[in-house]
Amino acid sequence: MSEEIEEVIEATEEVSLEIIPKFHGELHSLDIGGVPFNIRFQDQLFVEGDECDGVCHGAREEIEISSRMAGHRQARTLFHEIIHACFVTGGISQILKEDVEEAIVQCLEYKLWPIVDFRPEIKDRLEW
Repeated sequence: MSEEIEEVIEATEEVSLEIIPKFHGELHSLDIGGVPFNIRFQDQLFVEGDECDGVCHGAREEIEISSRMAGHRQARTLFHEIIHACFVTGGISQILKEDVEEAIVQCLEYKLWPIVDFRPEIKDRLEW
């Protein structure tokens, strides 16, 4: 595994743990790699005409999450978009094709989310 990917994984783990206490209340922004990302919960989200659960707008430094989902699904979607934001702030998004980035982000989400989701000291802080 390359050093850059290891750094992204480490940053993702750190960021994901930092959001947990804040997510229980109102969440308006997160510092991701030294960049403040605004967090917005929207009733409907569309990307290129298709409805979606979440999106990371790197250039606008903003993450949008659909408020139509249950709390657990919102938390997991936010986690997924935070990984995208880590790629943006780490410069990885600029060198990857969109479909390749999405595949890597999904892989990281699927491998890292169970660590967050099943640790009682973390899970107890989230509303499911």
